[in-house]
Amino acid sequence: MFSGAQISLYPMADDFVGVILGALGALDPYRDRLRIETDDISTLLVGPPEVLFLAMRDLFVAAAKSGKHCVL
Repeated sequence: MFSGAQISLYPMADDFVGVILGALGALDPYRDRLRIETDDISTLLVGPPEVLFLAMRDLFVAAAKSGKHCVL
């Protein structure tokens, strides 16, 4: 079974682009198990739910490590 999520990351910071681009690297280990499509506004993740939720968690954790307030 596959699930999908279209997500957006909103760091509340002047350097929001850097925070987002840096956090997207957290998805690299999942690229062989998920379909990942990123555009200017959001990222689409499609794959098994047990992998999808781990990838979303890792993306958010990577952004939060910037020390900026983030919303996913």
